Amino acid sequence: MSQDELDALFSYSYNVGSTTFAKRTIPHLVKLYNGTGTLNNVLNNIYGTKDKTLPGLRKRRDIERQLFKDAYNRRTS
Repeated sequence: MSQDELDALFSYSYNVGSTTFAKRTIPHLVKLYNGTGTLNNVLNNIYGTKDKTLPGLRKRRDIERQLFKDAYNRRTS
């Protein structure tokens, strides 16, 4: 995993909390890195419950998703 991937995930987990991150995102990361999951599954699970009502949080999640996606694609290309 690249530093940018880790940075995106750290930012997300810091903001939503480790319990939410562990339940919502880690299972999809494990599948992605063992070859049974997809990048889209991971990206779809980087969200917060208040993202729909708070534009600032929605923007933050968009940035975290984009950073992770770009870094993952650079590393796997």
